Amino acid sequence: MNKRIGVLVFVLLVSYGSIGWLRSGIRSTVPPKGVDLSTVPLEIDGWSGEETEIRDDTVQVLAAQSHINRLYRNDMGQIIALHLADWANSDTIIAAPHHPQVCYPAAGWSVVERRAVEVESAAGTIPMELILFQKDQQRVVTAHWFQVGEVAFHSHDGFQSQRHRFWGTGAWPHTTKFLLQTGAASLDVGQEVLTGFAPSVAEAVATAEG
Repeated sequence: MNKRIGVLVFVLLVSYGSIGWLRSGIRSTVPPKGVDLSTVPLEIDGWSGEETEIRDDTVQVLAAQSHINRLYRNDMGQIIALHLADWANSDTIIAAPHHPQVCYPAAGWSVVERRAVEVESAAGTIPMELILFQKDQQRVVTAHWFQVGEVAFHSHDGFQSQRHRFWGTGAWPHTTKFLLQTGAASLDVGQEVLTGFAPSVAEAVATAEG
């Protein structure tokens, strides 16, 4: 179990360090209201969370105004690693975190299978992508999506669409990244675990304090 937890934490830290930025000289003149992700509860619908450490230099590379990195467990012994980050600064509001398909292979993981799904939550429809990764004999499944203001998407094209939408407006909403990960032998098994937890996470972020 400790080895599995170590794998979950390591891969998430790599995703932090692999953040990429798209800077086109666009600056928002109206400061957006961000989200204080530390107010997301540690107890979420039968899952108990704990904070995991992150190196200070990694936080600097991340450049998010708010972020959390946690492990959540339930009574069945299932474990989900949760990474959330929110950008609400005029210098970083157009940040584009790398897709997990970039971050994980950079850490030696291979894509086995991927699938796009939609999940309903009280916060709205979540369009997410699930990816099964493998490294040696270890397998993990990730679920990710991004949100710019009220619009959620899971692809780089979705981010580009929002970039064009707010081009020249001088006012950008905050940007939030959601990344969940669990150890699973197949995409179907991982999907069942992650899509069961994701709506609760989306609702918790939607009601988090600014």
